[in-house]
Amino acid sequence: MIIRTLLITTTLLFAGSAAASAVKGDTANGKKVFESDVDTKGNKVAVCTGCHGVGNTEKLPDGSAMPQENPVLAGQYADYLSKALHDYKSKKRAHIGMQGNASRLSDKEIADVSVYLGSLKSKVHDLSEHENEK
Repeated sequence: MIIRTLLITTTLLFAGSAAASAVKGDTANGKKVFESDVDTKGNKVAVCTGCHGVGNTEKLPDGSAMPQENPVLAGQYADYLSKALHDYKSKKRAHIGMQGNASRLSDKEIADVSVYLGSLKSKVHDLSEHENEK
């Protein structure tokens, strides 16, 4: 039983580390794409920061607080963001605004944005503010 548990745990850890490193992207270009108001063809697009905030500040470009119904993306796992954007792009995931925005991104831009956002420090993975449950 112990050997089986160790084998399963090792397999899951290896799979997790492989998945975490699966997304390769350019953080500098990801920042540029995330903050840009034009796509690669020069078409005007919605700026990601208009809903998801600037960097890891949880503030909109005008300095106001980000609406609570919009998810914090800073510090999120890059592989999760990449999958979500690909799912919006293919319409597997429903949200008309995100489907339109994601459809304008190339696979490279999705990787770049995902890695950029994943590189930011944020409260997403910081549980220090939560009390221990008893």
